[in-house]
Amino acid sequence: MILAVEALRTFGGNYSGPDNPEGFHRIEHDGRIYTKRDFGMA
Repeated sequence: MILAVEALRTFGGNYSGPDNPEGFHRIEHDGRIYTKRDFGMA
């Protein structure tokens, strides 16, 4: 599930995730919010 969260955060809704600023895509899983920083991308 965490791998799916990371993929969604990375690619975003329109495959533009890496170009967006930190916090632009925020994914909630099990009560926690994930952003780029959580996966070493910020």
